[in-house]
Amino acid sequence: MAKKEFTNNQEQLALYAKAIGHPVRIAILQMLTTQAQCTHSEMAESLPVAKSTLSQHLNELKEAGLIQKANTSPGIKYSIDPEKWKAAQIYFNGLFRELPKTPKVKVGSVRKAGKKDVKAIKNLYRNTILTVNKNDYSPEQLKYWCDKGKDVNVWEEQIGDQHFILAERQGKVTGFAAITPEGYLHSLFVHKDLQQQGIASMLLESIEKYARRNKIKQVITEVSITARPFFEKKGYATLAEQSVYMGIDMTSYRMTKEIPGKEE
Repeated sequence: MAKKEFTNNQEQLALYAKAIGHPVRIAILQMLTTQAQCTHSEMAESLPVAKSTLSQHLNELKEAGLIQKANTSPGIKYSIDPEKWKAAQIYFNGLFRELPKTPKVKVGSVRKAGKKDVKAIKNLYRNTILTVNKNDYSPEQLKYWCDKGKDVNVWEEQIGDQHFILAERQGKVTGFAAITPEGYLHSLFVHKDLQQQGIASMLLESIEKYARRNKIKQVITEVSITARPFFEKKGYATLAEQSVYMGIDMTSYRMTKEIPGKEE
């Protein structure tokens, strides 16, 4: 299969791009766009280069057609070539045209969790910890953390006693969060393969709406090293760094956020 040749537009654009590919030549063009004409001496006084070097840069721009020179008294004066300048604008505008909009990924929906969801919750919990948190905790710490999620009865108890919600997309559990009636945000996890897609924000927004409806004035939570930046962006303040024993010492942060007013 024969290779496709470059178009005339691509060749011309490359010529202009090469011509302006130096800070000195950029400075020359900027100077000439603010003045109708300028002599070599005038430019040499303003630019931090030797006169001989300046001459070389002027020649580069002239060969590309971006500037022109005229023999006028008391000497040679340089100016922008209007026709070539307009052509260059068209070429560069074509290159730097507006990008096509990226289709928005549907975040999904939120629903209450039930006992039938425990298996999916357990798997998401374990896989997320082992993948997302591995840069902030040791393998031994991750193992003990995962072991905390093995007991089915504990999950069923949390689902019964807390406001426990799931994020779903096309029938698949993509995250979960739970808050106690007193305002303790017990957990917020997002599937390891679906990080930074708005799921955590959707879950936290739903949790905070629940807090407003139930007149919870302050949400308190304990978050991992990994999760701390997310909560800070969402307006949570760090109360303290702490070491929590989970079979092994684990660093976490106690954080809080005021929940003003009642949701309308």
